[in-house]
Amino acid sequence: MIKGAGILLFASVMLLLLAIPSSGEADQLVRSDSGGQLIRIGVLARRGSEECLHSWNPTADYLGRYIEGFHFQIVPLTFEDVVPRVQAEDVDFVVVNSSIYVELQALYGTARIATMKDPAGDYDSTVFGGVIFARADRLDIESIDDLKGKTFMGVDETSLGGWISAWREFKAKGIDPYKDFSKLLFSGTHDTVVYAVRDGKVDAGTVATPILEQMTAEGKIGSGLFRVINAQEHADFPYVHSTRLYPNWPFAKLRHTPNALAEKIVIALLSMSHGSPAAVASGVGGWTVPLDYGSVDECLQALHIGITNGRSQASCLRSWV
Repeated sequence: MIKGAGILLFASVMLLLLAIPSSGEADQLVRSDSGGQLIRIGVLARRGSEECLHSWNPTADYLGRYIEGFHFQIVPLTFEDVVPRVQAEDVDFVVVNSSIYVELQALYGTARIATMKDPAGDYDSTVFGGVIFARADRLDIESIDDLKGKTFMGVDETSLGGWISAWREFKAKGIDPYKDFSKLLFSGTHDTVVYAVRDGKVDAGTVATPILEQMTAEGKIGSGLFRVINAQEHADFPYVHSTRLYPNWPFAKLRHTPNALAEKIVIALLSMSHGSPAAVASGVGGWTVPLDYGSVDECLQALHIGITNGRSQASCLRSWV
């Protein structure tokens, strides 16, 4: 249910949408001058900077065509880049994972304006999670308990899909990954985790959904190569996963960014069609009104991490309670 400010945002967006040409396609709208005001969008480069630019530059182009007088630039951010760039106001908007967003909201007043949808067959999904996996031929690893004494790789200690969501499941099973795994490593990108497990550099790993499906479709990994550990099923969620599901990544504005510009971007994002070049390139099914991120905060509280628990994710993830 959308509450409070969410209702006002939704109502204002619906009214503003009436002023948009009925086609809804950016190519039929007025193109902005390439010399317009520069707006920088920081995007968490979970699969590396090159892939980030390839995937998200079409969204910047889409917004530039849609909103007259502005020029949009994608700024790939590593996990370590996010906070310093936000602190320095080097970016005007961010697209980051949901747990990082919750931290930015608490620390810097960053405000979500839309939530990403993932294409999921005949419908779009507004949630995501993590998948814990090992090679299919590792017959000694069939459950979370089997991971004790094994080497394990996550993406980053602030990655919700690539670590935190899996950590929560480990804790629920009474496993402390920082003590019970023989070695715990973090790679910085999802693709690196997948390749490390594939090549036997680690026994198992975790990445966000739907990375395994995406890499299979791209021909980067073979089908049936991995076994999903702690496999879960949720109605209307088609991707393999091992964890609870959380609201998808938000598109968020920084405190210094004008509300008037944010409103224009909301309209543009909600008008992005499922099959538009920008949506296809970024691998999203479009955007929807911002969701409630309370379940993400609950996850951080369960692990005793996060600003609401008196510590940031990046500085305290070595603790086990």
